[in-house]
Amino acid sequence: MSCIIQTSRCASAGQNFGNVNFSFRRNIPYYERNATLYSASSTSVIASYGRCAAKCIEDLSCHAIELCDVNDGTECRAINGLVMTPTSTNQQGFCKQYFMDYSCGDEAFLDRRRGLCVFSFCSDCDCVRKYNSISGGYGLNIDGSAVFVLCRFDTNHTWTVIQNRYNGSVDFDRDWTEYTYGFGSVDTEYWIGTENIHRLTKAGLSTVRIELEDFDDDHRFAEYSVFSVANGTDYYRLNISGYSGDAGDSMSEAVGNGKADGEMFSTADMNDGGKNCAQQAMSGWWYGTGTICSKSNLNGEYNTNKKDKGINWDVFRDYSLKSSVIKLRRP
Repeated sequence: MSCIIQTSRCASAGQNFGNVNFSFRRNIPYYERNATLYSASSTSVIASYGRCAAKCIEDLSCHAIELCDVNDGTECRAINGLVMTPTSTNQQGFCKQYFMDYSCGDEAFLDRRRGLCVFSFCSDCDCVRKYNSISGGYGLNIDGSAVFVLCRFDTNHTWTVIQNRYNGSVDFDRDWTEYTYGFGSVDTEYWIGTENIHRLTKAGLSTVRIELEDFDDDHRFAEYSVFSVANGTDYYRLNISGYSGDAGDSMSEAVGNGKADGEMFSTADMNDGGKNCAQQAMSGWWYGTGTICSKSNLNGEYNTNKKDKGINWDVFRDYSLKSSVIKLRRP
């Protein structure tokens, strides 16, 4: 049963407000505060269920409401759907959680701006696969922030894509802050952000696969069994080794001069104090400190005839590549 509510309560499993249906998801204790956008007590006009839901619908960041019975009356909380760390509070009581009813299933909600399902309990694509095995774009909850990625589900492995380039539609000449938190879109090209890469590798996604394509449609790959990125205090220093594949090794310690292994991440406005390689290449990367900036740079300028500024993987091709994908999985 569904019903339209203005100021009274509805005990049904589903509640309809205009063309949007709110379906009951679960009961939670009051202290389990999710990512709350705003709340209203029984003294407020919008504390009524219907008005709170209408307020949520107006805000594209809102995907659910929590209707709480507390000591001093009623409280309505509008939330963005992400699960957060519980907060300490003296307030007692329980809340009924209602999510907007879309086709994302019981463990996800629809991001109305992007049209993608966000799995609020999932921090990587392995978790997403438990609920949906179709490769595509999804939202993850990485330490309380919604991060949108491509999930690739192979027969044997689950991959979380951290970089995707194929047509030059997104400018990769960005500053330190943008490279830290990510840019682009899963609908086009993107970089997930060095901070998110650090968090993913820290959580156990320590195998990286790099897929490359040149303009003659020759496809190659490089896979490394050891891959991790340090935190921002250490400038997202890279640790990479254990190469296999047919593209050749352009990143590990074995490369020597121009290696990426052991190097700090650099951008034009935050370089390693050396040769300003990021400024020359017009992109952020793990540039070397030797006489050669790098024998790899997958964030370089797209479709350029200037090799030192392009999407480069030196041991594969000596010119800028057509596409690159960087993706992570668990061992």
